[in-house]
Amino acid sequence: MIRKLMLISGASGLLLYRTSFEIESPDRIQQPDGRSGLIAGLITALIDFSQKQVQVPFTHMKFEKMALHVVDTMVFVSRSQQQRVICCLESDSEDDERFGRLVASELLFAFVDEYAEKLADMNARAENYEVLFEDFSSRIYFIMENLAIPIMRDLEEKEGVKYAILLKPSMSEYDYNILSSVWYPSRHRNHTVVLAEVQTFLNVAADIST
Repeated sequence: MIRKLMLISGASGLLLYRTSFEIESPDRIQQPDGRSGLIAGLITALIDFSQKQVQVPFTHMKFEKMALHVVDTMVFVSRSQQQRVICCLESDSEDDERFGRLVASELLFAFVDEYAEKLADMNARAENYEVLFEDFSSRIYFIMENLAIPIMRDLEEKEGVKYAILLKPSMSEYDYNILSSVWYPSRHRNHTVVLAEVQTFLNVAADIST
């Protein structure tokens, strides 16, 4: 499970955006998180140290109960200007390193696409840049939803896989045994036939289990 996300300016170590995906207890008193800025600077320093001392980029760190996935890259924010942006993703320790890197990469590039102009105008002063990028939260759900596309394409490239189809359940019915559409590929020629055939299998399986 993904726990937290931070996006950091690689040039200054300043925190650009942060959010938590963990469900907080309603009885828990929310305290200002003053540590996030310190952690952002620490991660930037750790990346730079790793690159200078061992010439190996710092991309993943696993602990007993959590893991960190880091993507550090230079991106174009205008035709002639590049900006170094770092994405740090915290997840459960059981989560695969490749999946963590995929999620972090997609979030980072979506962030840059959305805010290239603001990133180009940034300076090194210690301003509260989180306010500038706080509406990125509204885009995260759709970014995560579309992660299925590169995963399915990778699956199709595996030896022995002829084609892969991902079906979407009908969320409005609150019943994952009812299918609503073919999610991938988006232009499958036989949407109706595929849905009908798989729905029949699901119904039979449900009858057997009961």
